[in-house]
Amino acid sequence: MFPATVQEATGGPELDGGVAVTRKSIDPASVKVPRYASGKLVPVPGGARPTATRGRLMRYRVLVEKGLPLDGTEFARTSVRVLNDPRSWAHGGAYRFEWVTKGPVDFELILASPRLTDLQCRQGYLDTDGLYSCRVRDHVVINAMRWAQGAEAYQGRLAEYRIYVINHEVGHRLGHKHEGCPGPGRLAPVMMQQTKGVGECRPNPWPYP
Repeated sequence: MFPATVQEATGGPELDGGVAVTRKSIDPASVKVPRYASGKLVPVPGGARPTATRGRLMRYRVLVEKGLPLDGTEFARTSVRVLNDPRSWAHGGAYRFEWVTKGPVDFELILASPRLTDLQCRQGYLDTDGLYSCRVRDHVVINAMRWAQGAEAYQGRLAEYRIYVINHEVGHRLGHKHEGCPGPGRLAPVMMQQTKGVGECRPNPWPYP
């Protein structure tokens, strides 16, 4: 079992207990993500059909840790847009991604505090040090600190970093392994650990740019 409690979402524009699902965007620079939150995961209400028209259907649920000062709906909607983009894993009609709230799923996409990320990732013997994200079995865990602040290689380009971290961790769920920089000045592969740096490569958030 994963070390988190899953609570049912309530109706209305906000999730029960303080996971912000607001209509207004939040300035990332103003967001202070705590190292610890509640430890309880709440499903994000909503859902979205895939925008890709062909390929293997991958259904996934989105969960956000209760108490994070982040927009859960924005996180979920961003994931749908990213994963169904032809530059992502939907490229060439390989996959379609559907965000669902009921029924069986192929994976869960989780936004968690650094502490809960560490606990989740440790189930797969992965040490994330409060700094990184991971995938363990059918759980794709995004570190909320990174979601809010990005990484050095993407300084000033938070939206692109968010695209990268979704593509990278979901890529692991699809069976892709880490890659290195192919050469000076070239685009970094999306499966390179770009959160740790890109070396002589250039940052790249897409599998098929």
